[in-house]
Amino acid sequence: MDMRRILPSLLLLLGLTVPLPVHADTVAAPADSGSVHFHFAPKDGEVWVEDLVDTRISDPGGDLAVRTEQTTESDTLLFDRQGEGWRITRVMGPASSVINDHPFDNPILKLSRGARVELSCDARGRATSVKGYRRLVRKLERSLSPDVWAKYQSTFSLEGARDNEIRRWNLRRAGLIGSEVKDGENWNYQSLFPTPMGYLELRGTMHFGGCIDYEGRRAYKIQLNFASGSNVPTSKDATRELDLRPAEYTASNSDISELKGSTARIIDPLTGHVLYETTKVSWKESAIRGSEQMVGKEVTMTYRLHPVSERGQ
Repeated sequence: MDMRRILPSLLLLLGLTVPLPVHADTVAAPADSGSVHFHFAPKDGEVWVEDLVDTRISDPGGDLAVRTEQTTESDTLLFDRQGEGWRITRVMGPASSVINDHPFDNPILKLSRGARVELSCDARGRATSVKGYRRLVRKLERSLSPDVWAKYQSTFSLEGARDNEIRRWNLRRAGLIGSEVKDGENWNYQSLFPTPMGYLELRGTMHFGGCIDYEGRRAYKIQLNFASGSNVPTSKDATRELDLRPAEYTASNSDISELKGSTARIIDPLTGHVLYETTKVSWKESAIRGSEQMVGKEVTMTYRLHPVSERGQ
């Protein structure tokens, strides 16, 4: 089985995301003090649904066909108090894959349905540990054929899955919890973008766009622009330099060429819930590692968070 057809869902499972532009329906909220303080304060027992859409386009150029792969996933998030912090359980729900408009029966995506991954977060909403991936790996190992399992193992590590789940959660909040920002303020930041070949060093700007009304909720809009290599965006009037690189990782000598992208995020500053975000990233990489033939890659990722209920009410 061609692992390239499985990779999009594998990347979703691993949480390989970047800091995320806004295309949701929004209107300007009434002017307020011009500044906001970000908190992490969900309600104990809240239930939310997060919808993920991951679209990947590969363009080999010339007369070769463009390949479009789309994976959608709808997971449930359960928020529970855990001492001074939180336990956040993600239950993997309905999902599907499409390649060039044709449904693809993805075995890894199918087998992961119903899996539960539990994040432990401190009082500020920072994820510190995760469990649940070992059970999922055992299920995959028992269910997949030896050939498919061998190929899956070549792109997967248990520790990497855990680390990326934590990174995905923490990057969406981008060190904001506990911070106060002014409308129109800019920050410069550094981060690492995970790829199958290693981590790419990213630098970018974070622009704070002010309060908006998003689906009846007071929310805050943030715009990010980022790139690797020499053409990285910076703001001369940046009020803060934010380093989001995990200490235990370093940038790789990947054969991916310079990457560039943008992200928009809508966040509830009172609860820390990321309500919506969308990202578009593009780069070029060699068709076969070490070859001179380059393939254009473009990824669009969209995330939405919807409230469901508060358990026990």
